[in-house]
Amino acid sequence: MLKNDLAKKILITFFMMLVLAVGQQIYLPLVDASFASSSVNKSTLLSVLGMTTGGRMTVPAIMSLGLSPYMTSMIIWQAIVTMDIKKITNMSLKNQGQIQNILTLIMAVVQAYTMILTYHSFIQPLYLTQSGIDISAPVIMLVLVAGGMFSTWLAMKNTQVGIGGSAIMIVPGIAVGLPQLLENGWTTGDVLTMTPINLMIAIFVTLLFVLAAVAVFHAELRIKLERPMLDSEFNHSYLPIKLLTGGAMPFMFSTVLFNLPMTIVSSTSLRFTTIGKNLLIWTQQDNWRGILVYGVIVMILGYGFGYMNLKPIQTIKQLKESGDYIFGCVPGEETRRCVMRHFWLLTSIGNVALMLMAVVPLIIGIYFEGYANYSLYLGSVFILVTIFDTISQQFRALYAKNAYSVLLK
Repeated sequence: MLKNDLAKKILITFFMMLVLAVGQQIYLPLVDASFASSSVNKSTLLSVLGMTTGGRMTVPAIMSLGLSPYMTSMIIWQAIVTMDIKKITNMSLKNQGQIQNILTLIMAVVQAYTMILTYHSFIQPLYLTQSGIDISAPVIMLVLVAGGMFSTWLAMKNTQVGIGGSAIMIVPGIAVGLPQLLENGWTTGDVLTMTPINLMIAIFVTLLFVLAAVAVFHAELRIKLERPMLDSEFNHSYLPIKLLTGGAMPFMFSTVLFNLPMTIVSSTSLRFTTIGKNLLIWTQQDNWRGILVYGVIVMILGYGFGYMNLKPIQTIKQLKESGDYIFGCVPGEETRRCVMRHFWLLTSIGNVALMLMAVVPLIIGIYFEGYANYSLYLGSVFILVTIFDTISQQFRALYAKNAYSVLLK
């Protein structure tokens, strides 16, 4: 039974991923694909955003957006939920799902518009008969938004009937893009040539990093709980707080935020102003000021995503409603301070680890050409580690389910 269930889920997931991959190979109408791709490939922002969100934004395809609108809207929604607004928390799951769908649609429109601005020089006009109105941009917008929403539907469907949830849908894009990230990650001409020595170094560093990443990702503090409402035999439990409370999310969006000001300045007249020139200096990874800014962004995102994942306000409220309390802490304000103290301590330590993963390669890259690319490369490897960890948990859950089914027969 386990083998049948597992094989079915794997086949469904494989089919979903295949559909997404095919959709990202079908070029948009009215766009000169070759010239558009060569131009956009120089954009670190689009390259990394697409790769880490299951998209392929450097290629003008009908499903180029991938899961980017969905993942962006999910983060916004998580931030709203974390605020513990009573009107939001009292909503039904159906209403919450409808709001998330609307947010996803809005994000798809915004990101599609951004792509159209990027490709505008390579779009062929399409005029309405006799009116002379060019409708090429609205047509491309419609196709991109539809592709983004269909990608979201595939991810949600895989969550219901496949394996790996929605996150597994971004695995192929990340895995395929790893060699490109390592060779030309920041798309600034800083190329790491894959000589035999560099290849051996890459393999060694990757294996060592994966082992360390797995250990750090699993590290957690278990705060002892007392559960007086249960029998004494079962009243001992714990509240787990991970060392990396933000998971891999800071890596997924730190590069996007870091490159966003540079992208805006470079494409506008701001690049000729003093402010614009200073922004360009502070958002380039090849100098100490840029490295400092990038490290700070990783730290800030670590705290933000950590808070959203832990949801300390909701956790404290659940402890109060269930009658549970932290051993050695009086329920109420003291419990809140205890939880927050552990959160800030663990998250700060975890964020330092994340920052070192991100900035150490950049520092090395100042002195050795090409090695700055390890910053993006190792970040993507870490994202894969977290996704495969989730998949392994699902495998174990299916195995446990099958074991219980056998016992109940």
